[in-house]
Amino acid sequence: GRAHVAHMGDSRAYLLRDGELTRLTRDHSVVGMLLERGALTPRQAVGHPLRGRLARYVGMGGNARPDITSIRLREGDLLLFCTDGLTDALSDQRIAGILSRDRSLTHASHDLVSGAQGEGTRDNVTVLLARWQGDSAGGRPAP
Repeated sequence: GRAHVAHMGDSRAYLLRDGELTRLTRDHSVVGMLLERGALTPRQAVGHPLRGRLARYVGMGGNARPDITSIRLREGDLLLFCTDGLTDALSDQRIAGILSRDRSLTHASHDLVSGAQGEGTRDNVTVLLARWQGDSAGGRPAP
């Protein structure tokens, strides 16, 4: 009944619960860090020359450690794992709208990728969706 996300880099994990999209990760990019500190506005970040440069990533030297997030899942929760090709092209609001439609995960994945491509994304777009369907007797996964 829990999801554990270990994360480094600029791919993202989200939780959609009751129509509300919550980001579970933060970008480990130079621009992402500048945004968090308030040194850049979202508008400035779009064309920043360091966009795409990672500050922490899997495989880097040194003692880099991932951020770890753990959440308790509820029946019907939807987890989205995606590359920055999706999130650079589609806003969180648009992603939430696509995911909130009553469609299969296959159709939702296709709609997300097609939406990013339709916006002219310049990066690869990878989407993985998982829906938690725990049972009412303790949150175990349904067969």
